[in-house]
Amino acid sequence: MSLQGSSKQRKKSFVVHTEGRKIISTVIEKCDEEKRQNSLTHPLNQATKRAAYYCDKSESFIKYLRKQRKCSPDGKLFTPGKKRKTCEKRKLFLDDFDKCVVRNVVQEFYKSQNVVPTVKKLLPIVKERIHFPWGGKSLTRVLKSVGFKWKKCRSKRKVLIEKPEIVMMRYKYLVQIKSFRESGRNIFFLDETWVDSNITVNKCWQSNEVFGVLQNYSAGNRLVILHAGSKNGFIPGAKLLYKLGSTSGDYHGQMNYENFKKWIENKLLPNIPPESVIVMDNAPYHSVLAEKIPTKYSTKLNMIQFLRNKGINCDEVMRKEHLFQIIELHRPREKQYKIDQFLSSKGHTVVRLPPYMCDLNPIELAWAKVKNYIRNCNSHGSLNFTELTEITEQGIMSVTESDWAGYCKKVGEVEDYYWESDGIVSDVIDKIIITLGSDDDTISSDSGDNIDSSDCDSDRSFSGTDREEETDEELARPL
Repeated sequence: MSLQGSSKQRKKSFVVHTEGRKIISTVIEKCDEEKRQNSLTHPLNQATKRAAYYCDKSESFIKYLRKQRKCSPDGKLFTPGKKRKTCEKRKLFLDDFDKCVVRNVVQEFYKSQNVVPTVKKLLPIVKERIHFPWGGKSLTRVLKSVGFKWKKCRSKRKVLIEKPEIVMMRYKYLVQIKSFRESGRNIFFLDETWVDSNITVNKCWQSNEVFGVLQNYSAGNRLVILHAGSKNGFIPGAKLLYKLGSTSGDYHGQMNYENFKKWIENKLLPNIPPESVIVMDNAPYHSVLAEKIPTKYSTKLNMIQFLRNKGINCDEVMRKEHLFQIIELHRPREKQYKIDQFLSSKGHTVVRLPPYMCDLNPIELAWAKVKNYIRNCNSHGSLNFTELTEITEQGIMSVTESDWAGYCKKVGEVEDYYWESDGIVSDVIDKIIITLGSDDDTISSDSGDNIDSSDCDSDRSFSGTDREEETDEELARPL
């Protein structure tokens, strides 16, 4: 008997949760009631009514479950509402000008008020300056995305500072651009932007009889603009307009290195003087490496090939760890980009904008004027491709030489602001760290990066639509 009992498999235990227990309890009560009455409440052929009666649910709900189980291939039922679509309001997106405003608000705390900015202090000011309908956790994500981080001190208070590498890259850029200006070199700024048929004003005068501008949310016609300019205006003959093949995604994904190089070679270089300085950002197709450096995860064959191309003797029997150590010894100190080498071979110099520093590029202000021109001309909100192209070209022509001179002057003021603020901010941070802790042994460099970036009112990587209003030039102005 004991042998037979041991051979039987024990039933797997399971847990019946509250909702299931309520339904089972209701079924028991209904069955007991029928037992006392010695009759069925509903005939056997009325299965739906009997099921609704026993479970204390409506007949429509029982029919819905029947249909759901019939449509499911394995008969499983799913819980409604588990996979809800993300509400558009919960998507977090800020354009480059808004990010500049957020960065300048942080700098203002250090420079003007000489206090430590916290998210709680920053949030109401950011909401005053820009359209920011999200909460504190979303602001934390924005701060991290524009290069700030939390640096932890011994006292476990957290001080919001800009990453040192970002400050160093900005300092390097400011030194370079100042040197080129003083030497009288011609400096040209290039950038890309996009416009589409639904760029309209947000507010207009209208009444019940006279309708204003209609908004169209289907961006069927999207046009990319690639251009360059200087204090003397846009470069004649350097304009490139083309229609995107898809209405989704960032326009940076529609351009590649080969097409960008063709534009440089055919449209930019023939129209600029020799030994010019070309300023560009770090878009992916601007930053294709001239030589790919193997990492510790690369294959052994790639490591050996890299070393042999440099004339370094290595043996195939060597371990990857040893090969990687040799690669680290011969790694270039700075990244070398293909487009930089190409322009250098033509006698020009490339200067890279520091990350998140669109306010140092005057062409961004020119794009703001072009888009405002299109908004004012788009009264019906449904431009076709030909109309959009014509209005865009008119908008580019509306940016005069005096406008560019003002934009470059404005950027010069921003550069002076960073020259002043970077030194002040560094001094204030040093004082705070000295107050909260002692020297380097009190600071853990990366311990402040473990902030939970989840946000209950934001469930998204940065995406959305372009939002440049008539106050774009104001937002780009330093504090």
